Amino acid sequence: MTPQQSRVERRKQATRERLIQAIYTLTAQQGVEAIKIQDIAEAADIATGSFYNYFKTKEELLTEAIREKLFENAEMIDGVIAAIENPIEKITTAILLFDRVMQSDRMLGWFVINLQDNRPEVASTFKGRVARDIQLGVDQGYFEVPHLEMVLDLYGASLFTFYKDRMERKVSDGDVIHFLYYMFRLLGAVPVEVQSAIDHTDLIES
Repeated sequence: MTPQQSRVERRKQATRERLIQAIYTLTAQQGVEAIKIQDIAEAADIATGSFYNYFKTKEELLTEAIREKLFENAEMIDGVIAAIENPIEKITTAILLFDRVMQSDRMLGWFVINLQDNRPEVASTFKGRVARDIQLGVDQGYFEVPHLEMVLDLYGASLFTFYKDRMERKVSDGDVIHFLYYMFRLLGAVPVEVQSAIDHTDLIES
């Protein structure tokens, strides 16, 4: 690759990153449906027609933004909880870590909320992880879940509402423990085991 080609490639990559940042910011600010290609191009400081040199559709760009901005956090959380054996502690840590990420990076938090949980790639990555950890709890005798798919739907809806309420500051730090307690009761966990596991979770502040 010649120096000239290298400069061209760097400019293309920089433009691509501006487009990803543009839809990320716009989604966090106003949701997905209201965004037009013209809005994205303007935010990225490129001509509207140039958008199609990088992405075919808004949906394709949004998918890339989700992959770049969201999946890396999911993988980070997986790395942290991998060594935790108790499934209640594992799930508690995952929920609290993602809450901490959303609270520290509120742009990311509103990006997640404004995706409205209707993006298949978002639903699949989180649903798969939740199912994995709940099944671990079932296998170890911590949870009683006769209908996993039904529980996953209830669990996912509750989590989404929890994170939305946290972003809107309707749920205080002190109320988080109560939410966790009732979430595990939904899974059929024994109260004393729930309280013990939550108490042993490093991210719970005394």
